[in-house]
Amino acid sequence: MDPNQAFQETLDTLETFIGVFDANSDVDVLRRIANRQSRLREARQTSLDAAKELLERDTSELALLEKTVAEIETSETVIQNAKEIRNLESEKFSAVKAINELENAVDVNELRLQQLRDELELLENEDPMTGALTHTDSADILKLNLYHKMGVTTDSPDDPTKITKLMVKGSRPEKMGTINSLNLSVSDHKYGEKFVSDFVWENI
Repeated sequence: MDPNQAFQETLDTLETFIGVFDANSDVDVLRRIANRQSRLREARQTSLDAAKELLERDTSELALLEKTVAEIETSETVIQNAKEIRNLESEKFSAVKAINELENAVDVNELRLQQLRDELELLENEDPMTGALTHTDSADILKLNLYHKMGVTTDSPDDPTKITKLMVKGSRPEKMGTINSLNLSVSDHKYGEKFVSDFVWENI
């Protein structure tokens, strides 16, 4: 091979090889990569700063809320209100208990009243000829005893013939605590037994 021709081929090969490695192009690529990394770092730092600011704000607000709650819990008004609420709860339970006891007492009184009413009805309807009551005075005394158990009193508890006034103490819820009297010595007028019984049942 001609030495000149061989030298020329070598130069051509070197030029081709050098052309593959374009220094300017590589530098541009590296510069773009560096710029992108810089922007990413800036964006990340911006996000971190924003998150840090938000965290500090939330921490400050939380501390303020905790302080406010502590002040409320230890304030005299809250303590007093809590005490009053406990007192009201206690009073409510006491009232419920008292109501239950009163309802039970009313039920017992109603049952007792009905029993006495039944006993009195038997006495009033009983025929003296059956032998259950042989004397009118004995029947009257038994009636007076029943009346007394129901809250009825007279001005002569020992002698029915001398009774001039009848006092009836209410025992039903709507009559509780009331006292009604009936004067039996009205001139020229004698109340019948049914009238007296009706007066007792109406006011007891």
